Parts: sequence; structure tokens; C-alpha cells
Amino acid sequence: ATVTSTPILDSGYVYAGSNDGTLLQLEAESGDEQNASQLDAAIYGQPSVGRHVYALTADGTLSAREQDDLDEDWRLETAGEEIRSSQIAQYTSVYIVTDAVYEVNVFDGAVNSEMDYGGAAGATPLYNGRLYAGDAGGSFYAFDESTGDTHWTYDADSAVTSATVDDSGRI
Repeated sequence: ATVTSTPILDSGYVYAGSNDGTLLQLEAESGDEQNASQLDAAIYGQPSVGRHVYALTADGTLSAREQDDLDEDWRLETAGEEIRSSQIAQYTSVYIVTDAVYEVNVFDGAVNSEMDYGGAAGATPLYNGRLYAGDAGGSFYAFDESTGDTHWTYDADSAVTSATVDDSGRI
């Protein structure tokens, strides 16, 4: 398998996803495999760590895994296809962009809110109470984190497939 996600480091472990759907947990010091868990589809986006280890697969499934053994605690299946974005874990919510923008409860995987928009393609940075997402149609959005309302929309010339926000608020 090929590691296809950007790895993330947390509490002495490196987490990464692969094109065959394997979620890896490696010891950061030695590189030894601590755990590996098989998901149903490729993992292109960076896993995130919060209450669980979260991985969003290419078929639009968000999986919450226990940190100690990567056993699945819960999953949320959406209608997304060829998802290449990452999820964002923040406090009691995980945010994902698939066929819509979802705010998901970290404790049980219940959908807290769902925001429809032009279709998924881009990343999901969260900054200063706003969630940013792009779509395949060339639009870039800023959603209010708590209400789901669209704060603004920017029309780009082509698909928005990634986004970053730095600590000064620049996109």
C-alpha cells in the first residue's frame, strides 16, 4: 500500500492513511507499527486526533477510532464520492466536507448540522469561528461554525481543491 495522506504527529505517534484504506499508527521515535486498521476505502486526507483518531475515506465515510488500538467507535456514511479532503476535530465537533458540510458530534457520530452547498472538492480549515470549503464548480465558501450560515462566497476560475488559513487569518 502507498501512504496517500499527510501524516500527523500526536502524543508520540504518527498517524497516516493509505490508498488501500489502511490507517496506520506508528511510534514516532522508532517508526515501529503500533496499530493498523482497515477501512473500506482509500484515505487521502490527513487523519486528525482529538477524542478519537478520525479518518475520512474516499467514499465519504468518517470513521472515529480509539487512540489505543484503532478499533472503530462509530462511523458516519455520507453520499460523497472521491473525497480527498481532511476532517477537522475541534472541541465536541468534527467537521467534514463530502456531499455537504457536516458538523458531527465527537461522542456518538450524530450529525449536529448539515450545510448544503455546491458540492465537495476542497479542504476544510476552521479559523475564528468560520469553516472554509471549496467546490468542484469553482466556488469558495466561508460558513459560520455555529449557525451554518454562509458568511461569503468567492467565485474562482476553476475547482477549489485545497485551502489554507494561517494564524493571521489569510487564506
